Amino acid sequence: MLVLAGNDAGLQAFAGAVPRLQDRFPMRLANHAAFHTPLQAPVATRGQSLLASDLFRQPGLPLIDGRGAVWWPGSTDPAALRAYTLGHQVTEPYDFTHAVTIAAREFAPDLFIITGPGDTMGGAVAQTLIAAGWRGLSDKAGFQARQEEDPVLVSMGRMAQRGRVAE
Repeated sequence: MLVLAGNDAGLQAFAGAVPRLQDRFPMRLANHAAFHTPLQAPVATRGQSLLASDLFRQPGLPLIDGRGAVWWPGSTDPAALRAYTLGHQVTEPYDFTHAVTIAAREFAPDLFIITGPGDTMGGAVAQTLIAAGWRGLSDKAGFQARQEEDPVLVSMGRMAQRGRVAE
């Protein structure tokens, strides 16, 4: 999917200029702003002025950012992490596919957990794992079969799946 950001007038113009697909696209996400675009520069500036430097420290676990960079415990500059978090991450595109691909390849997890809210990111994670060929996944049918046999993706937003990872 393509996520497009803009002001209200720009989004309305776009929606009027493109054909409607599957009776649902283009879709406006409720309560969403132009995250990860230059339109959020005032938010980034405000965050930088309100959130103190001492709120940022060495991560306890590796963090993967929207560029696919890994912020490692013990070797992360907290000032650089703050600058990225309250700057680039707010105002620049976030490459979710790249971040998930790096997580899969760098850390080889046994299981991906979608924390929520809800389970809307499950499809995007599944598609990314298939596109990356992770653990031999090559198509939707193969992914679904794997999920039935030995799940690689669990959503906390699904009661039936939540029990696998939480009480």
